[in-house]
Amino acid sequence: MQYIKTVEKSRIAETYINLKAIANAQEIYCMQTGAYTTLDNLDIVVKDTKNFTYTTDALNFIYATRANSPYDYKIELYFNNPSAGYTASKNVRRCRAFTNAKNKEICNSLGCENWPSDWCNLK
Repeated sequence: MQYIKTVEKSRIAETYINLKAIANAQEIYCMQTGAYTTLDNLDIVVKDTKNFTYTTDALNFIYATRANSPYDYKIELYFNNPSAGYTASKNVRRCRAFTNAKNKEICNSLGCENWPSDWCNLK
């Protein structure tokens, strides 16, 4: 299983706000980019978003597996104080929440490069 840390320390506060705003969506879609070039343009579907757990300085993990994919993913979003020392992978860059299947279909048909502009940017 591949582990990807998606939030860098300097962006903790900003990204926390963005993710909190979409935490009630049914699914979150992430675009995979970066060093793992063989995995480019895969959609990662984050299930069970009710598992978002908010504390004063931490948002604990969410898990993601892409259906019908030969790859097995686990995404961990860490929101800790900077002294925790977490660093970001550059592979998961952008995420967007969708609340219905129609939006999912639109997103998949457009392709990663043409997804809507209001992504939360995790690069």
